[in-house]
Amino acid sequence: MMSENLTVAMPTTYIASLGVRETQIAIKLIKDYFETRLAGELQLTRVSAPLFVHSRSGYNDTLNG
Repeated sequence: MMSENLTVAMPTTYIASLGVRETQIAIKLIKDYFETRLAGELQLTRVSAPLFVHSRSGYNDTLNG
C-alpha cells in the first residue's frame, strides 16, 4: 500500500455551514441522486449478485477476496 502525505488548504476564515452529520447526509443524497440520474441516462438497471456460488462456476471473479 502506498503512503501519501496529503495536506488540506483551508482559509483561516472558513466556517462550515453544516455539522458533521448533516454533511454526511448531504453527501449521501448527492451520491444517490448522481447514481439514479446516471443509471437513467445510460439505461442501466441495478441487479444483485448471488451470495453463494460454486468456485468452479466462473461467476465469482475473486475481486471480493
